[in-house]
Order: sequence, then C-alpha cells, then structure tokens
Amino acid sequence: MMISEEVYYNEVLGVMPRILNLLNRNAASKSFGSFDRDYWNYKAFDISCARKQEAALTLALIYKIKKKNKYFNSKLILKWINAALIYWTKIQNKNGSFDEVYPNENAFNTTAFTSYTTSETLLQLKDEEIQNKDLIIASLKKAGDWLLNKEEGKVFNQETGAAIALYNIYLLTKEDKYRADAENKIRHILKHQMSEGWFYEYGGADIGYLSLSIDYLAKYYQKTNDKQLLAALKEAVNFISYFVHPDYTFGGEYGSRNTEYMIPHGFEILSKEIHTAAEICQAIRHAISIRSTVAPSTIDDKYLLFNSYTYLQAYIDSSNNKVTEKLPYKQNFTKMFKESCLWINSNNYAYTLANYKKGGAIKVIYKENKNSIDDSGIVIKYKNNKILTSGNLSNNNSVHVIRSKLQIKGYLGELPDISISPLKFILLRSFQITFGRSEKISLRLKNMLRKSLIMKNMQTSKEFARDIEIQEDRIIVVDNVDYSKNIDFIIVSSKNSTIYGSSSRYFQESDLCTLPITYNVAKMKRTNKTKHIKIIREYDTKGKIIRSELIFVN
Repeated sequence: MMISEEVYYNEVLGVMPRILNLLNRNAASKSFGSFDRDYWNYKAFDISCARKQEAALTLALIYKIKKKNKYFNSKLILKWINAALIYWTKIQNKNGSFDEVYPNENAFNTTAFTSYTTSETLLQLKDEEIQNKDLIIASLKKAGDWLLNKEEGKVFNQETGAAIALYNIYLLTKEDKYRADAENKIRHILKHQMSEGWFYEYGGADIGYLSLSIDYLAKYYQKTNDKQLLAALKEAVNFISYFVHPDYTFGGEYGSRNTEYMIPHGFEILSKEIHTAAEICQAIRHAISIRSTVAPSTIDDKYLLFNSYTYLQAYIDSSNNKVTEKLPYKQNFTKMFKESCLWINSNNYAYTLANYKKGGAIKVIYKENKNSIDDSGIVIKYKNNKILTSGNLSNNNSVHVIRSKLQIKGYLGELPDISISPLKFILLRSFQITFGRSEKISLRLKNMLRKSLIMKNMQTSKEFARDIEIQEDRIIVVDNVDYSKNIDFIIVSSKNSTIYGSSSRYFQESDLCTLPITYNVAKMKRTNKTKHIKIIREYDTKGKIIRSELIFVN
C-alpha cells in the first residue's frame, strides 16, 4: 500500500507548538527571534546556539503551504520569521562565522547549515515579506566569504551543506565567486566519494549522516541539474538502501556515528529519476506513519529545530512514483562492503548487519514478527571502574568470512564516560573569550575536542574475539575475552554507543526488543586456572533467546 506524502506535513504540523515554544516571541526583548530557549528563557547558557535559527525555514515553509492550518499566511508567523532572520545576523561573529556550543567557536557546520536555511528562507518568500533584506544578504555574504576555500575533510555532510549554502548565496547576489566555490566543493566531495557510494564520517560510513549528505546534494542537483552529481547520488542511494530494515528502522550502532534516521527530502527529489529512491521514500513514509523511526515528534528540541524543515520540503517536492524495485532486505543474500567494513546477511527469517571495524557490532531484524536484536559489543566493567568494550572503531581488527559466518579478532578499547565539570566549563569559557578570539587558536581547540570526544583511539592490549554465525534455524553469537580477577561484571546483547554522536542515542520502540544480559563475574565460581571467558548466545528464527551461557575456560 502506498503511503501518502501527507505524513510529512502532519508530522511537522503536530510539532509546530513545540517549535514556537522554543522561540522568543517578545518583541521588546534583546533576544527577540532566538530559538534557543535554554539561552533566552532558562538562562542556562551564555550564548544562543546559532544552529537553532535553522527553524526559521520551517516557519517560512509552513507559512507558505496553502492548507487549512492556522500558520498559513499568518502575519504573526511572518513577523517571527523576520525576527529570527534578524537575530541570526546579530549573533554572527565579526569574521562571518557562527557559534553552536561555545563563544568564538567559528563552527564550520553552523555557518554552512544556517547560511543555507537563511538563504533558502529569502528565496522562498517574496521581497515585500522580508524586512531588512539587504542587512540579511550582507550577513550571508560575510558567512559565504568565511566559507570560501575552507574544507571540512572529516565530516563530509558539512561540506555538502556548505556547497548548497554558497550556491544559494550566489542566487541571491549573482556574485560568481560563490557559485565557483560551490562547484569546487561539489567536485571535492565527489572526488572523495568511496567506491561503495558513501561519504566519510569520522572513521567510516554512517547511515543518518549519509542521508543528510544525500539531502543537501539532491537540493544542489535540483537547482543546477548537474548530471555528474546525479550519477554519484545514484551510487549513494544504492548503498544506503541496504540499511533500510524490515521493521522500518534505519541505521544503528553498526554505523560510524550510530545514527538511526533518514532525512527524507533528498530521496523525494531523486525519486523522480532513481527508482531505489522512490522505494526509500515509501519506507520513510511508512516508518513515520507507524512511528518506528526517529522523526521530529520523537527527537529532542535541538534536532527538532534543525531537521523539521526537510519534512516540509519532502512534502512539497513529493511525487508518488510507482514502486517497482524491491529493497535489499526483501531478498536473500550475503554481502561484504569491504571499504566500510559492513557485512550483511539476509535469509528467509532475518536481516543481519554487522560492522567488523566496530568489533562486530550487530543488528538483527526478524522479517516475520519485526523483533530485533542490538548488540554493540561486549562491555566489561572492572573493579577500578574502568570500562572496556569491543565496540570502538578500530582499523586493527581482523576478519574472516566463511559463508554465513563472520569471525572478528581485535583489541578491547576503553569506553570513555566524559562529563563536563564546573571547573572545566569555567576554564573553557575563559580560554574562549581570551585566547579563543583568535580563529587559529579556536580551531586548534576544536580539533583537540574532536580527538578527545569523537576520534580518540582508546585501544588497549587486551584481546577479544567475536563469532557471528547464521544457521538455518538459529543465529549464534560467541564472544571470547581474557579473564581477569579484577572483572566486576560483563554486559552483552546491549546497545552501547562507543563514539560521541550528537544526533544518536534516541529511543525507538524497537529498543524494547533487546534485553541486555549482565553476568556478575565477580560473584561467579571459577578456578584459579581460568584464562578465558566465553559467552554464547543463541537465538531462534523469531528472535527468542534459546541459550545464554558464560563459560570459564582454563
């Protein structure tokens, strides 16, 4: 059954009160137009997050859509759109950049993404509907000049956002330097596309962020009709189609950044020319309709403000193309994506995905009852409170594949549990409002934070092994680790993000399917000759666990 595009519109319509609650609507306030309620209302932060101003585009689109809703053609909504745009210009740094988390951050992503939404808002509305348009365009030019010739090589979704932002600025100003740099960014992005179709995201392929890259690139294609870009998008869409699951969830802990969503607009644009994109559109619509996925109504306020507009764009640009191809999960196969280190097995009863670069982080979705299993890797808690896991990203893992069996060996990594203390907060702010005023110094700090929070290699000398075997009547997962008398407990069959991802760790109903298994090793009987620990789990063809056992091996 075809699902109507109305699901996109209804999804955003239902969260409009939340979005407007986050907006400072007091015209007498200095921060009139700020969408950062934590800043203007709770006084919890010392800066207003510029990325939250992306919601201005959501307001602009709901204002334009000719349907029976209270927001269509509302003079008050238009007033708030203008307030949000003007406020965006007020919080711009002198060098043209914008901040997301801390002062003088000079955030590439924030500058790129908010420049896109601000410029797109101007392109969507009539000249007479925009107040101080010249002032806003002046700020866009400053932002565009800052983005010129800058590259973000570790997270390519940000490069795609910069490309469409610069092209929009060109459309508004007719200054060719912005178009030229947008084209340079597109060529740079395509040059670094992996042969499997994905773009690099902090160490590998990530499904949610790939959908965001597809979204921005499809927007660019829509405006330019760049056929070389369309060919690259076909490869990206083909790759991402393998990560649409039978239970209408997407992505997971097997991705490099753990995300579990699909940004819809790009697929709707491409559905007119790419059959697989049309299939994905129907999957996303279905997922929204049954609330199986991460969407505006289920995410936190921050990402609600970031992402809602793309659902309205998907509604506006939707097309109900006939679905003729089958998504991969409907077929039986075993496939290895060697560049991304992702392994997939699809048989009559289950769709199994694993990432051997992340120690065999695995997700299994059962086709008949839509039950699922998430196992991000073994987690070991020691008596000294140190936590080790097999689920960290590592290039040092070895893999051996024998038909429907995956064997992985590697080294456990330390699982960081970092939080910011009052002292660290004060030191960071003090640094940023003094030395951090220098863009070069601020960039060095950002790179240090990236390495600490996202890319730090916490590998230890302790080994692990994981075997995943798909049989006709069961799935078997076996973990092996060295024994230590200092082990307190071990957790398996659990969802544990081992890398920081700001748009990950959201709850989905499918999370209720996996019950973590905890073994209190310190309280279990073992001999003085114990050298290894083996943990075996067996699941039947419906996802029911039929064996769970920890064995001490001499």
